[in-house]
Amino acid sequence: MMKKYARIDAGKTMELFSTDKDISTLFHPSIEWVDITNLQPAPLVGWLYVDGEFSEPEEISVL
Repeated sequence: MMKKYARIDAGKTMELFSTDKDISTLFHPSIEWVDITNLQPAPLVGWLYVDGEFSEPEEISVL
């Protein structure tokens, strides 16, 4: 079964990756991947990941 993962760096979703292989055998263990296969809404690149929860980043107003 194909699973979807988010790569987390410094509390932020940096990349999305799908595979039917065991993610732990594909990358160095220091890289943090979180299984997002069944999450709704699915997080996107740029979303925050804090204490095991994803959230959309706050919009920043540029004047």
